[in-house]
Amino acid sequence: IFAMGVAGAKPAPGASDTPQAHDPVRGAVRESQHLTVLRQCFARQAPGGALEKAGFDEALRVAEEQGMLRLRGTPLGHRLYKIFDKDGSGSITEAEFVAGMSKLATGTPEERLQMTFQAYDSAGTGIVHKTDVLNFFQQSWDFAWKTLSEELKTSAIPQARRPSAKDLDDFARSNRDACLGVISADFDALDASRQGHLDQQAFRTFVQSDRTICAQCGTVEFRVPVSFMHATPPPLYPDLAAPPQLAA
Repeated sequence: IFAMGVAGAKPAPGASDTPQAHDPVRGAVRESQHLTVLRQCFARQAPGGALEKAGFDEALRVAEEQGMLRLRGTPLGHRLYKIFDKDGSGSITEAEFVAGMSKLATGTPEERLQMTFQAYDSAGTGIVHKTDVLNFFQQSWDFAWKTLSEELKTSAIPQARRPSAKDLDDFARSNRDACLGVISADFDALDASRQGHLDQQAFRTFVQSDRTICAQCGTVEFRVPVSFMHATPPPLYPDLAAPPQLAA
């Protein structure tokens, strides 16, 4: 099943949804525990005090342990490394890691918006190009279905009922253009100048809708985030081809 957020989907949670806003004391305790977990994670992956790119992907497991969607191996996760490396040193310090992960987990919507913009504006030009957005979504779409195929191999679904890897790949390929067509139309609707790019204000509108990609077969699903603004399950598009089904 191809699933992505549609216009009018639930907005990203605001600051008022954080524990600190409801109970300052409990929020302070959770914040302290959160920082301790992050520092322990960093120490495991960077015993020398500098987190290299090779260990960064594994360090992102801490985000999943905090209840976030998986970032490991995703296009969005790959772009986080450069965002965290504030001084451009080529490695990430403990302070950079803790600050970055804290923004992901408990940051304000504005902070997560800024991180999302940085992820798409990798060249730092202040605008986001349509070609970059479409490439990003294509990579995310392909990663979702490839990972689902791998997860089905170790699922509780009997092998005789699983679609073949070829069936999943064929479905992903045949529906990829539909995915990109939706994204292209949404982008064009905000590109008033028709110059093939969005400024930060237009991009802000673009990411308000939840476009998380979900590859699903039976009870097994895999979600790939495409922004740091959303972590809730997205609604389904009803007008695409039916995905591979489990055998009877």
